[in-house]
Amino acid sequence: MRMGLASLGYFSVFQLFAFGAGLVALSEELRQSYLDPKLRWFQGSPKAIPGLTCQVGFGEAPVLFRVTRFDSRGAFLAYGERSSAAPFEKKTLAKLHFSFRHRELVCAGRARSSLYREGQALGLGFEFQDLSLDQKKEIDDFLELLRGEGYVQ
Repeated sequence: MRMGLASLGYFSVFQLFAFGAGLVALSEELRQSYLDPKLRWFQGSPKAIPGLTCQVGFGEAPVLFRVTRFDSRGAFLAYGERSSAAPFEKKTLAKLHFSFRHRELVCAGRARSSLYREGQALGLGFEFQDLSLDQKKEIDDFLELLRGEGYVQ
């Protein structure tokens, strides 16, 4: 009888450890830039990184966005003042063209999240897709440029 209770104790400790590891992994994933725009309840729209814009090719005409968050796995984009909410499908691969001062970055991404408030579209979260090693290096260099300016942590 004691052996059965001991194995049940070991199993319970393992389950608790596995559940905790799952919660940590889920928390890390939900903090990615393409899922979390860091928008507080009292803000009207996400605060953009000054000077950083992105043109997204949804089809025939690219749509201009302001970039609010950027990291090595994706970016969260807010609609610009002159842009209208363009229809998008989350499965469609879009061409992302980032511009910051003298640097440009072109890559592909899929829309993973969207932000709406009172029926108005505020932004989209894009995860980078189909990246070659050279593109990953370019994204890391672009990220270091933004870190050097103090806009990205």
